[in-house]
Order: sequence, then structure tokens, then C-alpha cells
Amino acid sequence: MNLRSVIGQGQFYSLPLNHLLRLIHDEYPSELERLKTAYSIPVQTKPHTAEPSPSQILYDGEYDEVNRTLVSLLMLRKIHNNDYIGFVGSQPTGPQRLRESSFAWIRSLFQHGLTTPDDLYTLVTSIIINDLGKSPTLAADLQRETATAAGSHAKPNHDLILYLVVRQAPYLIPCLDRVPPSHRDHLIRGIELGAVFNIGQMAQAECPPASLVGLERLRRGNADDKGNNIQAFKMRYMEQILDIAGALGHQDHSHAARFTEPIYQSYRIIYEIAVDVINGTMDRKEAYDANLVRKMELLVSQNGWEDRGRGLDVHNPEHRALMRLLCICNATTVGGGEIADLVWDTFFEGISDETRRVLVEGLNVDGSVGRPAVQVTYSPAVCSAAIKASKGAGSDGQKKALAAVFRYLARVHTLTEADLEGLPGGVTVVERDIREKVMGVVTSEPFQGNPDVLDEVDVPENEIAVQTDV
Repeated sequence: MNLRSVIGQGQFYSLPLNHLLRLIHDEYPSELERLKTAYSIPVQTKPHTAEPSPSQILYDGEYDEVNRTLVSLLMLRKIHNNDYIGFVGSQPTGPQRLRESSFAWIRSLFQHGLTTPDDLYTLVTSIIINDLGKSPTLAADLQRETATAAGSHAKPNHDLILYLVVRQAPYLIPCLDRVPPSHRDHLIRGIELGAVFNIGQMAQAECPPASLVGLERLRRGNADDKGNNIQAFKMRYMEQILDIAGALGHQDHSHAARFTEPIYQSYRIIYEIAVDVINGTMDRKEAYDANLVRKMELLVSQNGWEDRGRGLDVHNPEHRALMRLLCICNATTVGGGEIADLVWDTFFEGISDETRRVLVEGLNVDGSVGRPAVQVTYSPAVCSAAIKASKGAGSDGQKKALAAVFRYLARVHTLTEADLEGLPGGVTVVERDIREKVMGVVTSEPFQGNPDVLDEVDVPENEIAVQTDV
């Protein structure tokens, strides 16, 4: 018995957990080995469940990316089996908890998207390989095989690494050969989309409009291509839902701790907007702005933010930058009114006019070959951490903490002539991952006493997020 036969016989959703994990291990041994080496954000908390984690079962040890990936697959079983209680688990009751009606929409999406054994096998493979680009061994193998990044100071980010491997050295990921030919194109198109467009980043306005070029690419071609491209997007979308469902799998492998109602609302908006782009009824800029407008509507309707929210105009550069910051700071979700007020006050009162000008300018760069945009990866996590770390300092203390982050973001969003000269041709979006440089600072005691210490932190190195010839 192997994974393909289990899927073909309809047993994937009912097989005992340990048995299924062993079959997955046997089907994807080299891919899981690479995931063991993938980088991960260290956590201080211990796993919340007494049962052994998937990586403990397979490897007798804790490997964060292995756990997140395999928990994603376990959440797929709960969706199929209509196990709403098992999916939400210990999510706190209240407006943050995923609603049953929202779970039903997700389940319907999967029911319509997975109609054959080949559909399911392809999705499982997509989940397994999604984060392989985070493995330094894969990046090193790609560079050795293809001389990637030679002659450039900027390296591809992990999503682009995965796509470059699939396109230039697919033999580095052996499981690709086992995907049915009828579905391999869907998988590759989904990976190509993921190389430039991340649904989670779009939901938080973390990426610039140029990142939506992947959606526009999916609408090219004849009518038959369009149908296949929609299917490729839906496969990628299902994989991304499962990715966020397993995002805290290294801490709690029993349920989808991260997939809350606000996450669902954001992902539902992106789904509807993306389909409009693929169908040709919206361009990338219209879609990007539509997301900002709909997120502001959530802020107004769910948090009573009418006085300030109603006056924001997405066509006003200053307002548009503020709208992005509200999304980045997770202020548009249920209960985000206080954070929204903090973001507003910090933006207009906590930073200098010059800092605000630079920040507004950076947040309004759409991204082009002539003027690349900067995507500040992990900015939502850093903003949330700064707000949380300064909670005991009162409103003035929180404003100072967030102002320090905004000053840093203004610097990170600025590309110098030297930065531009170090980029290869065709780059429209530069990624700067601030996780390693900043997360430890904003959660430290010195930052709580003096947030200005962040002014001494350098900006991260440039990575390539979107390139026109990719």
C-alpha cells in the first residue's frame, strides 16, 4: 500500500493518523528531509498538546516546517470530513473564532476543487513542496546547478527559488515526476503564481500591486487556457488556505489555530478579487485598491470606525499609505478599533513630516522595471510585536514604539542608487525581510525603555520578489 493507492481507494481521509504519516513519509522522503533544514522563526512557547507532533512520530524530533506542512494535510482531512469542531479546536469563542458558515464555504470550495484522485494527489504534493525554497540545501543546489544569482547582489526569495527549481532543475524535487501529466501543468502554474503573488501578503497589503502580475498572466491565452488557469489558481488557493491552517502547527498540531474568522474574511476578499483579475474584469491596480477599500469597509462595519474610515480615499496617496498601514498592523479585523486609532495617531502625530513623506512615497510605489517597489516581508509581525511589547507603556508609549517602526519602514522602503545598480534586469519588486534584524529588537527590554534604538538597525539585504522574465 502506498499513498497513491490509498488516495485512489478513497482512504486518505479515514486512514489512522500514524499510518497516513508513514505513507506520506515514504512518498516524499527527500522533500521532507529538505523541510527539516528549512529556516523558521524561533518560538519560546512549548507545544500546546500532549500528543506527539507529526515530526516526532516520523523523526523523533521537532522540525517546525515539517510540522506546519503535515498539520496542513491533517486540516485537509478535517475539512473533508466536515469536522468543524476539530478544525477550530481551542480557538477562543467570540468574533475571532471561525464561524460555521465560513467553514462551510471553505468545505464547498474543496469539494468542488477536488473531484478526482489526481486532484487530491496534486494538492498533497503542492502542500509538501510549498516551503522547500526555505531550505538552504535546495537554494545551494540550485545555485550550483544553474549559477543562479551570479553577477547580482540580490538573491531570489524562497518562493522564487522554488519556481526556478521547477523551471530549471526539476530533478532536485523528485516528487514532481510522480504528478500525473494532466495535473502537472496546474501545479507548475500555481508555483509560478506563488513565485510573485502571496495571498497572505496581499491580504495584509504587505506586497505592492506589481505582485499581482501573476494573476494577470493567468488570463492570457485562449478560452481553454483560461479554464485551466482558473483551476491552477484554485489549486494554489486551496494550498494557501491549508498553509495558513497549519501555520501554527509547530506549536499546536491538533487544529487550525491560525485560521480565524478575520483570516477567512481577508482570504475570501482575495479569492473574489483574484477571480475578477483572471477573468479580465479588473487590472492589478484596480484589484489592489479594491482590497484596500473592502478592508476599510470591514474596519468601519465591525469596529465603529465611521468618523475616520469613511473619509479615506484610496486615490489620495497619503490616505492610501495609511490604508496599507492599517492592514499591515491588523487593525481592520474584528476588535481592531483601538489599533486603528493608534495607527492613525502615530501616522499623523507620532512621526515627522519628512518621515511621513518618505513612508507615503514608498507605500505608493506600484512596482515597475524603471521604479521597483519594496516588499517589506514580516512587517505585519513586527508591527504587531511592537504594539504588544509596548502595551504596558500606555497610549503615548505605544505611539512611540509604533513611530519607531514606521521610521524604520520608511528607511526600508527607500532604494538607493547603489541598490538599483545591484539588481539584475527586469526586477519590479525587491523583497526586504526584516524578521531577523528587527523582531529581536522590538521584543527586547531596551526597546521597551527606548524605542529609538530601532533607528540604529540597518536595513536588510535585497532579495528578488518579482522579475518580468520569470
